[in-house]
Amino acid sequence: MRLAWLAVFAVTWLTASSARADEPARLYAHFSSIDERAVVEADGFALPAGVGFTQVALARSRVGEQGTNGGLVLLRCRARTCAGRRVNLGAVDRIEVLGVVDLDGALVALPARATAVSHVDPWTPLALLGDGRRPRWPVLVVRSVRAVVESATTRDGLEVQATAVETRLIMVSLRRRDQGRVVFDDALQATGANGAGIVRTFRLAHGTPGGLLDIAATEQRRGDRASACVPPPPVEYAYRWVGDRYQRADGPLAAGPCH
Repeated sequence: MRLAWLAVFAVTWLTASSARADEPARLYAHFSSIDERAVVEADGFALPAGVGFTQVALARSRVGEQGTNGGLVLLRCRARTCAGRRVNLGAVDRIEVLGVVDLDGALVALPARATAVSHVDPWTPLALLGDGRRPRWPVLVVRSVRAVVESATTRDGLEVQATAVETRLIMVSLRRRDQGRVVFDDALQATGANGAGIVRTFRLAHGTPGGLLDIAATEQRRGDRASACVPPPPVEYAYRWVGDRYQRADGPLAAGPCH
C-alpha cells in the first residue's frame, strides 16, 4: 500500500475568561472544545517577545480507540484570561517544537533538534533564532511524526509488513494579523512499508532582494528495501513566497526511484 497521508489544518479562534494560563493541557482542551481527559500529552512553550502571541500549547488527544489527533493552540494570555487560536495537525504520533525564526530577518540555520521541555516551568521559554532584533515575520517551526504498520508489495512482488513513516516540517505564522496561518508544510520523510519514498532536508536561503527568505530543499528518492537499484542522485529546488504561503518553484522533475 502506498503511503498517502495528507496533513489537514483547521483553525479555531476562541476567548475564555476562566481558562488558567499555567496549564497547557487544560488550555489546549478548552480551545479545542474537547474533554481534558482525552488529552494524551501536552507541552507548553513561552514565545519570545515581539511576536503576536505569548504562549503555545501542543498536545495530542485520543480519537477513537487507538488513534491520536495532534494540534497546537496559539495563546495571548493576560493575568486572568487567555485568547486562543487552534491549529489542527491531523493524525500524528508526535509533535516537536524546533524553534522560532524570522522569515524576514537574518539567514539562520533551521533547527534540527526538538526543543527540550522544561520539567520545572509549565511554559518552556523559546528564543528567537537570529540577530535578536524585533522580528518582522516570526514563525513557529514544528515537526510532526506519524508511523503506521501496514502491508506493501516490493518491486519484486514480495508482500511485506513494516512501518510506513511520514515526518513533516511545518511553519506557523506568529504575526497577530495572520491568526495562526500555516505558511509552509511539506514532508521531511514519506516512506512506505517497503521503504520506498522520499527523504528531504530543508534550509533557509537568501531570497529575492527585499523579499522573504527562500526555503531550499534537497530531495532523495528511495526504492524499496528489496531492490538492488542504484538510487538516483538527489535533486535540489526551492520554495518561494507566493501569495500567502511558500510554494515549490518550477524546476527539473525528480528522477524515478532507480536509474
